[in-house]
Amino acid sequence: MKKGLALIPKFLLMLAVSAAVLALAAAVYCAAAGKAQVLPHLDAAVVSPDEDEMTMQAADIIEHMDSVRSVVSFHFTDKEKAEADFASGKVQAIFYLPENLYDSIYTGENLPVTVKINEDSGLASDLFRELIRSGVSMLQTGESSVYALAAASEQYPLAVSEQDLANSMAYDCIRSILSRSNVWNETFLSPYQNMNVQQYYALSVLMAVTLLFGMSFAVFYSGGERRIRKLLALSGVGAGMQSVSRLAAMTADSWILLAAGYGILSLTGFLPFRPAAFALLLPAAFSMAAFTHLLYSFAGGEGAVFFYVSVTVLLFLLSGGMIPAAVFPDALEKIASALPVYWWEQYLARVLYGGAAARLWQAMAAVLIYAAAMAAVGTGRWKHAES
Repeated sequence: MKKGLALIPKFLLMLAVSAAVLALAAAVYCAAAGKAQVLPHLDAAVVSPDEDEMTMQAADIIEHMDSVRSVVSFHFTDKEKAEADFASGKVQAIFYLPENLYDSIYTGENLPVTVKINEDSGLASDLFRELIRSGVSMLQTGESSVYALAAASEQYPLAVSEQDLANSMAYDCIRSILSRSNVWNETFLSPYQNMNVQQYYALSVLMAVTLLFGMSFAVFYSGGERRIRKLLALSGVGAGMQSVSRLAAMTADSWILLAAGYGILSLTGFLPFRPAAFALLLPAAFSMAAFTHLLYSFAGGEGAVFFYVSVTVLLFLLSGGMIPAAVFPDALEKIASALPVYWWEQYLARVLYGGAAARLWQAMAAVLIYAAAMAAVGTGRWKHAES
């Protein structure tokens, strides 16, 4: 227990240094990527034969939308110059606007706009094509509502004039398209269950830190401990009781980290403070300790830490530690739901953030069953290796 407690400050120092190095590397990479312009910017020529005032105003509004401006810049020109610039590579896309475009939309004729895109522009052209599809989809949705209302007005009298109704619908449609936050936030579907995004990643960091702390426990299974283990065995303390002592020490250390993380999350306002949560963190700490015991029982020598980190990171990713398992493909989600890390996350989410009590006890049962199985298999394997 004393040795385990002594490992905590060393691990936290190592973690802080690693985080600082990763942050510096990320900053350097982002600066280099920004200067290199990883996502090239497109230039598009707009050909408007009649240069209709309303059409030009609409194009100007679209051009100054942040989502459009970050990908493409528009240049109004004639057809000959646009095609010459396209051939020479000065522009990567051309919009051919028909004559009387705005009037055709107003009357319902809806003349088509032809768009030519250079396929050699890579990711930027793909984003631009998707941007066009999204814009067209929004316009089609607005158009369908106009037609539906027009059909209904043939049977029911309108309370306002037709012109006022058209202006009102046009205003609402433009407001919805330009105010993009409203478009995405009116219907909110989350794969994070009873957590929001910030809470989900706070929990992911807490789990990752606790699991990575298991690297420090390699000293409990190192070759230098072999002589002590033999002396204990001669004194009547068998491999089973020695495993229990290691599990107790690792459980205590894991609980300290989880409890400290819970306290930090409470102080920073991520969750309400509940004293009972400290006791409920013990099953998760015990299960993580059993997981560590299992891995080190199978991996000895100098490669034990590498084996532990490799398996832990793989299970963490497969279980939805970085991306919620709810967005995985069906087959991968089924695999994730059978892994211990998945149930630790489910259990800790309910302990820290609340939720249905029945699901809390269900998750606790799964965590304890995993803990018992991993502790038993790990101890059996360790006895066999010692003999």
